[in-house]
Amino acid sequence: MLEELMDRREALLGEIADVCQRCGRDPATVRIVAVTKFHPVSLIEAAYAAGFREIGENRIQEAAEKHATLSGLALRWHGIGHLQTNKAKLAVETFDEIHSLDRIEIIDKIAQAASSQGKQLAGYLQVNVSGKSGQSGCLAEDAPELLQRMKSSGSIVPVGLMCIAAPVDEVGETEVRKEFGKVRELRDRLISEKLLPDDAGMSMGMSGDWQLAVLEGATIIRIGSALFGERVYPR
Repeated sequence: MLEELMDRREALLGEIADVCQRCGRDPATVRIVAVTKFHPVSLIEAAYAAGFREIGENRIQEAAEKHATLSGLALRWHGIGHLQTNKAKLAVETFDEIHSLDRIEIIDKIAQAASSQGKQLAGYLQVNVSGKSGQSGCLAEDAPELLQRMKSSGSIVPVGLMCIAAPVDEVGETEVRKEFGKVRELRDRLISEKLLPDDAGMSMGMSGDWQLAVLEGATIIRIGSALFGERVYPR
């Protein structure tokens, strides 16, 4: 598995370089978060040996167990799944960066837990740029209030925006790229309003659409199946 992962990492880095060349970007500005939901600890160890240093997990209990087991590895842990307020303390203990902050209740709970642990977290505001109900993320018009809430907490440092686009096979590449473009436009406006730092990032793009995300400025891509194959979901 190690050799295969090394080959896949090399291929992915090559593809990122190609896409960045198309849009005049430095490939070094794109970070890869390897998404390991439902994959065993042994695979994360292999990923580390292959050169991956940033790990993304959706489920907090699973992430916490993996984090504890792999505490000896110099990994940066990203929380990329929907968070419940009763899991805030565990999330703060586990993650270095949280991508799915999307409402006042979870921002306040994460901030309180981080403050009590004497920890500062990097926080991404998850936005729902499509405006469709049922999708996670705040509406664009609510972003200023939520970012201000993070800033005033003292324990969450707002570092950018995150989104999950509609599936490419349902809406097509043009629509997906348009959604990513809306995130970029929103980020730029929030930077101009001093609600995000000048170097604010964008966590957007997964195995099926990351190229479109990079073309629109993504600084973090969350890659799972393209690296590790399909997950085996528990029954």
